[in-house]
Parts: sequence; C-alpha cells; structure tokens
Amino acid sequence: MDFEAAVRRHQRRVYTFARYLLASREEAEDVTQEVLLRLWRHGESLDPEMLTGWLLRVTRNACFDLLRRRRSAGAGMVAIVAIGPDESAARPSGELDPAFCRRPAASRGVAGGDPIDAP
Repeated sequence: MDFEAAVRRHQRRVYTFARYLLASREEAEDVTQEVLLRLWRHGESLDPEMLTGWLLRVTRNACFDLLRRRRSAGAGMVAIVAIGPDESAARPSGELDPAFCRRPAASRGVAGGDPIDAP
C-alpha cells in the first residue's frame, strides 16, 4: 500500500470524524496524526478493501480514549484542588476566605457549581 496516497485519500475523513466526536480542532488534529501514524505502522498488514473501516474504527477508539482521559483528568483535578494541604478555605474564625469564594466552583471542589455555604 502506498502510504502517501492513503493519507491523501483518508486524512480529511479521519479528521472530520474526530472533530465531530471531540468538538475540538486541536484534539482532532492530534487524533488524526495518531491514527495516520498507526496506519504507517500497520499499513502493510491491512487489507486495502477494509482500510476505510479500519481507519474509522481506530479513529473512534482514539477519540473515546481521549474523552476518557479528559474526563478522568478533570475529576482528578477537582479532587486534588479540593483536598490540597497547603490551602485552607476557612479562617481561624470559621468564616470562609473571600478569595477562596471568588474562585470558580470547579476549582473549589464543588460538584454542582453551587456556592459553599459558611457554617
């Protein structure tokens, strides 16, 4: 299989599908590059008649992997910020620090975006 010809033929379709699934131009470009690299590595063993289906399946899987990483990284970041040892939201008097309250809800570890109520 001629790799360059396959790239010219399928690159736009791979990118469009990734962009649809990810809704991000930059991430779709990254996934497209990753998928085409896999094509370069495995192209000789692929049946040319099955190539389009293989590329779309690999693209879908790469997008789903990225979405899973994005979701778990976002959840982990909230948990880390919410339990950060060097940062306290409460003052010795028990009232919330105003600077902490001005931060976005996600960075305060608030699940639904609701403000934190002072006790």
